[in-house]
Amino acid sequence: MKAPDSLPEQLGAYRIRRLLGEGGSGRVYLAEQDAPRRLIALKVLRSAALAQEAQQRFRREADLLAQLEHPAIARVYAAGVLDTDTGPLPYLAMEYVQGTELLVHAEASALDVGGRLRLLAAICEAVHYAHGRGIVHRDLKPANIVVDAQGRPHILDFGVAHVAGDGFATMTMAGQVLGTVPYMSPEQLAGRAAPGDPRSDIYALGVIAYQLLAGRLPYPGLSNSTVMEAIAVLRTGRVARLSRIAPETPGDVETIVMKAMAQEADQRYDNAAALAADLERFLAHRPIAARPPTATYLLGLFVRRHRALSAALAAASLALVGGASVATYYAISEARAHAEAEARAAELAAVNRFLNDMLVSADPAHARGRALTVAEALDAARRQLVRDRRLAPRAGAALAATLADTYAALGDVDTARAIARDALTRLVPQLGADSDAARRLQLAEINGLQLGGELQAADERLQAFVAAPPQPGEDPRLRLTARLQRTTVLLYLGRHGESLQLLAQLIADAQRQLGADDPLTLEIDQGYTSALFNSGRYDEALQRFVALIARETAALGFDHPTTLLTRMDYAERLRQLGRYAQAEPAIRAVIDDRRRVSGENHYWTLIAEYVLCNILDQSERAAAADGLIDEVVAGLRASLGDRDADTLNAMYVRANVSRSLGRYAEAERRYREVIALRRRADAGAHAESLFPVNGLALTLIETGHTREAIALLRDALPRADGRSEHNLLYGRLLGSYGYALLRDGQWPAARETLQQALRIVGPPVLSDDHPTVRTLRGHLAEAERQQTAGRGHASP
Repeated sequence: MKAPDSLPEQLGAYRIRRLLGEGGSGRVYLAEQDAPRRLIALKVLRSAALAQEAQQRFRREADLLAQLEHPAIARVYAAGVLDTDTGPLPYLAMEYVQGTELLVHAEASALDVGGRLRLLAAICEAVHYAHGRGIVHRDLKPANIVVDAQGRPHILDFGVAHVAGDGFATMTMAGQVLGTVPYMSPEQLAGRAAPGDPRSDIYALGVIAYQLLAGRLPYPGLSNSTVMEAIAVLRTGRVARLSRIAPETPGDVETIVMKAMAQEADQRYDNAAALAADLERFLAHRPIAARPPTATYLLGLFVRRHRALSAALAAASLALVGGASVATYYAISEARAHAEAEARAAELAAVNRFLNDMLVSADPAHARGRALTVAEALDAARRQLVRDRRLAPRAGAALAATLADTYAALGDVDTARAIARDALTRLVPQLGADSDAARRLQLAEINGLQLGGELQAADERLQAFVAAPPQPGEDPRLRLTARLQRTTVLLYLGRHGESLQLLAQLIADAQRQLGADDPLTLEIDQGYTSALFNSGRYDEALQRFVALIARETAALGFDHPTTLLTRMDYAERLRQLGRYAQAEPAIRAVIDDRRRVSGENHYWTLIAEYVLCNILDQSERAAAADGLIDEVVAGLRASLGDRDADTLNAMYVRANVSRSLGRYAEAERRYREVIALRRRADAGAHAESLFPVNGLALTLIETGHTREAIALLRDALPRADGRSEHNLLYGRLLGSYGYALLRDGQWPAARETLQQALRIVGPPVLSDDHPTVRTLRGHLAEAERQQTAGRGHASP
């Protein structure tokens, strides 16, 4: 490096502060620019008399960097020619990245294996970005990668890069070697690499990875070798195994690095994104693509990771059980109304008039050309219900109950309960407390309690509802619906055995009172089948699902909403068992039928699509779900708003996908957003609000914020419990808490907590081969090993 007094004071509009580096054809200075005021890296050719090829390469670098807008690639601000005492000199004004070279940063920061791999993954993503724009760097090496103070890498020096379709490749002679020898692929050294083949960059990334992890090059002698000597070394030499040079390097990482450095280009990763994806899979304790997924290998990975719990389908099913019950009830009510034509003609006319007015108000012509959301249409209907005094009491009660149930399903439980209470106060004196209409309003109010998280109060009300003596002419569906609703509450309370027993009796009663193929009977059967599955009786439940789908198809039709719901539930259960090869075609068939029957953007089409996203996420193809889940969330938000349970569940799956892709900062932001929206929707009281809390805690654990995760789970546990010591959600959260303690090194506390979690969720609640149980047992075994070794510390 030149002495400071040899530096020019000014080059064009730039004041020179110091020399950053120099090469055979140019120098790079740290310079100041006045407008705008900033520090820049000023790259200048040594002499205008340099070869035309060097000048062309210099100009190309400016053109290339101007095409690349990526946070991990240094930007170009300006390019041109400077008038100097020695003549005109081409220059390039670039972003000055204040930081340290990659290897120096890793050592100075004492990065562990995980920290180094995260840096590599970020570098790979930037390289893939360039490749996607037809630009292959061809000189990737640690000296060309700087890490800033925030730990973010930046790739520099695209001076010898190849651009698809430009004329530079024709300027180099056949077989010409460009790059830095230790990082060049065998085909690049031999001069037989296609200039635009990104796999040469993949090889360089593998060498960088090896050096970053082992502290040395895979072929140390290449640093001082000629090209011919390097070719001979690569042909005859052997790379020392990473696990021998750096024993802390796991076997999967060694496999990833060696695949990237494969001698034959077609044995490497196809692109830098695939290399980044394998690094992210390893960091998330998921199977890597660079090795055959044997059963033992996959099981070991599964035991080591603790996946976030997905309530997506459960929530959708529960919400729609209520919705289907309402629809069935009113279909029957309408049939009965025909038999009572004279008594109810006025009521039906009033209902029809109300619905007509509501639909007209939602017409774009009356909404000033704007399509109303579901929430806006409901608000208009609610106001109209209060104003319309022409409605007969029974018609008003029916409409109020429907509105209350719909608001509750959208997450606005306060409004739902207010509608039901107001209607009960106004109409019960005219209807009678024991009338079907009044009892229907009572169920709507109880539904608001349930969806608002007041499960114990809902259970007490439902028990009283069912215990009330039957009235002459009472619609049997009301009592059966209340009993079905209570089994759902018991499930939320963690009383699975009791819920299953009640469902079995409920099926028998429904078959006796309504018939085996009545829609409500089939709905109850579906609930029983789901409960069987949740109790760990997987094979029995799956057989019942198949038989139930056949019964529903015969009684209702293959495209009936109830049949489609059961088919979707069946696909979801296959997912929960990890049978993705069966689950995916099953849910795709449902999506095809939903699109054909209901349309692309229908609520149920979107719900089926986010079940598919869950399957893709958990079958190691989160990238395939990445775009689709965005569309699902946008569709549900547009039609249902942010307070709806299904919107929130889809957003939760969106966060899961982000976490699976290793985008932890994004996943954390999404989990926090869902949690905040849940709190606004139901004050965070409902059990479902704890699923994203669990996901956030697991994300924090993976990003090293274990103490924050511990605090989060400590706060969540009392909200999951307080109703029953056998609460399944409580057991799973407790398992996550034990995992957090394990990662924090609190082995005794982790062991005790994990044992407690297994007592809650283990047999007979969940079977020994259930994924949750297997994961907990794996964590427990690790805690016991660490405690036996005499390590760990007491809980703070």
